Amino acid sequence: MPFVAQIPDDVRAYLDGLPLSPAAKERVNQFIEQVVADVSDHMRLDPTNRPDAAKPCFRLQYLFLDRWGDGQIHRIDFYILDHAAEFGVLVIAYAELFP
Repeated sequence: MPFVAQIPDDVRAYLDGLPLSPAAKERVNQFIEQVVADVSDHMRLDPTNRPDAAKPCFRLQYLFLDRWGDGQIHRIDFYILDHAAEFGVLVIAYAELFP
């Protein structure tokens, strides 16, 4: 069963302001809708995807080429709260772009 991936306003503002082409930003949104929302419990609960055992977050990374913009490979790390996973909700708590 897919999750609902919630994006707080501050994270949405960060994603909208990234120095990427509009097409690359659309790919980021598709990643959230298709990959984050459909993450498996195995991936979500794997300790190697939890950089800080004291926090209820797991990390997903998205690697992509912005061929419509700067032609560079970028990585976005998404840190996702899953404390409400039993109710079908994941919250993207933080995102960071790496050029």
